[in-house]
Amino acid sequence: MIAPVCCMAQTYNRDSLEALVAQNIKEDSTAVFDDYMRQLFPVTDSLIKDEGIRERLKADLMLNLIDMTCAENIQPYIDKYLACSHTDSLQAKVKARFAKFMDEYGAIQPGRMAPDISFTNLNGKTMHLSDLRGKVVLVDVWGTWCAPCREEMPYIEKLQQRYAKDQNVHIMSIACDKKVATWKNFLTAHKTSWHQYLVTPEGDKVLDKVYHVIGIPRFMVIGKDGHIVSADTLRPSEPTFNKFFDDIVNK
Repeated sequence: MIAPVCCMAQTYNRDSLEALVAQNIKEDSTAVFDDYMRQLFPVTDSLIKDEGIRERLKADLMLNLIDMTCAENIQPYIDKYLACSHTDSLQAKVKARFAKFMDEYGAIQPGRMAPDISFTNLNGKTMHLSDLRGKVVLVDVWGTWCAPCREEMPYIEKLQQRYAKDQNVHIMSIACDKKVATWKNFLTAHKTSWHQYLVTPEGDKVLDKVYHVIGIPRFMVIGKDGHIVSADTLRPSEPTFNKFFDDIVNK
């Protein structure tokens, strides 16, 4: 950790103040977001001596976190902020932004029942995400045209091989292709061992309007009880994914 240098700034420069705080948070903590957030406000309080500037910075840090978030549970961080904030007007601003966030993204927060998605299998049978209750489900939202999506396929294949005999795990890909033939031709040319589905028009609307799938690939994990574990999770290619997923399956 860099030795703290107290800031006696008389004017508000958000970028420089954020940089100062970031420099004084333990370097290895940035790899664990919870740890980073645990340090954020105490470090801010210790560094910024002007109360008005300190309060404004903490509020801006929270507003920025809210604006950058979609599927993560940030309620604990909101609570931390409110516990160490002493300016009613700034608290009200953060609360209002968080309320707007929950109106838009509340349905896909961890712990909520996963909004249902419809899709068809290779035989054209319509199925639903809710049909898979009782299993831990890894959902891969992808498209045959998407290069980053195709790059994940070898890692999904390895994951499928690890869990092939586990009846409590369902690894699936939902393609967003518009043409059935394009999707089927791709799968004919690129054999896969995990479950393949094509999103229905209704399911596509749910992915767009409810799950807010803007870019792909997008990975989601649904628990055995049908509740969301994460609606925007790690990619299987990421080094920490296997432990993350194993912990969920073995919970």
